[in-house]
Amino acid sequence: LRWTQSVAEAPPPEAGDVVRMMTIHAAKGLEFPVVFVSALHRGPDRRKPVIAVSRDLGLGVKWRNPVTGEGCSDSVHSELMRQIDLKERAEENRLLYVAMTRAQDRLILSHAESKRSSSWRKLAESVVPESTAPPESSASDAAAAVIAEDVLDPPAVSGQYDSAVAV
Repeated sequence: LRWTQSVAEAPPPEAGDVVRMMTIHAAKGLEFPVVFVSALHRGPDRRKPVIAVSRDLGLGVKWRNPVTGEGCSDSVHSELMRQIDLKERAEENRLLYVAMTRAQDRLILSHAESKRSSSWRKLAESVVPESTAPPESSASDAAAAVIAEDVLDPPAVSGQYDSAVAV
C-alpha cells in the first residue's frame, strides 16, 4: 500500500491579484503597487538584557534591589545599554525606511491611538506629507488632490477581544 496526500499548490504571486503578507526583511529589494505598514503604534521590541558583555567594557549587570524591586544598572551595563540603544534606533529607522519605500503607487500606514506614541509612528509622521496637493491650487484641483492621511472613525466592536496571534 502506498499512501499519498494531494496538496493544492498555491499559484505564484505573479499569477494574478494576490495579497502577500511578509516581514519587512523579506520585502527588502521588492516593490509592490500598494503597501500596508500596520500597527505603527506598537513600534519595535525594545526589551533590554539584564546581563551584557563587550570586549572593550567587560561584563555589565542590571541588579534588582531585593527590598524595593527596582532595577539598578552598574556603570558598565548602563554604557552597554546606551550603545545598544543607539544601534537599535538606527536599525529601526532603516527598517521603517525599507518598509515605506516598497510602495510604488500607494503607501498606507496604520496605527491605533495610545497614551504614548512609538518611535516608528513619530518618524512616519515626520516623513509623510499631509497632502500631495500643490500649495496654490484651484478648488477643483484641491478636491481631486489625494490626501496622504485619512483619519477614520473606529468601527463599532462588540463581543471581541484583543489578542496576538502568530502567523
